[in-house]
Amino acid sequence: TLEVVIFPTLSGWWIDICSLSMCDSTLSERINYLYAAPGTTMFLHWLVGMVFVFYFASFVLLLRQVLRPGVLWFLKNLNDPDFHPVQEMITYSMVKHVRRFCISCVVFGFSIMLIVWAH
Repeated sequence: TLEVVIFPTLSGWWIDICSLSMCDSTLSERINYLYAAPGTTMFLHWLVGMVFVFYFASFVLLLRQVLRPGVLWFLKNLNDPDFHPVQEMITYSMVKHVRRFCISCVVFGFSIMLIVWAH
C-alpha cells in the first residue's frame, strides 16, 4: 500500500503545492477543497501522482536504453529478469522498506521541485 496508494498521493500533493503559484492559488484554497470533497480531492491527487510516477519510470527506462550500462546503477532495473518485487517485499525487513520509501520520497520530491516549482 505504501508504493501504490500513499506514495502517489504524497507525490500528487507535492506537485499541487509546488504548482500553486502557476495556478494562482493558495494552500488554504486547496485545504478548503479537501474539506469540501475529501474523496475527490484525494483521488485526484493520487491520480496526478500515479501519472507522474508512471512517466518518471518510463523516463528512467528510456534513459537505460540510451545510456551505457551501469550509469544508473543506483536505480532498479524493472526489465531485469532477476528482479522479483514480491519476493523482496516478503524477505526484506520493515526497516529496509521504510528506508527505501523515504529515499524514494526524497528523490521524487526533489525531481518534482526541479520540474514544477523551478519553472
